[in-house]
Amino acid sequence: MTLPPAVLAAIGADTGTDLALAVQDGALVATPVAKRKRRYTLAELLEGAEHLPALYADTAEALEGPPVGNEIG
Repeated sequence: MTLPPAVLAAIGADTGTDLALAVQDGALVATPVAKRKRRYTLAELLEGAEHLPALYADTAEALEGPPVGNEIG
């Protein structure tokens, strides 16, 4: 369904917004559907993190030694 930009703005929607359609008193009523927040699995969150242990090992020496600036610690 194509709606004019002014109508989308009036109902708080934008291009690509899902709408719930209902008939009330003989009128078609379109209401934006709130998108549910995506839930990620632990595997999805960790995807691509295989390199982190090597990165941590490569930068471990940065934690050694006295402060050289205005570090808090």
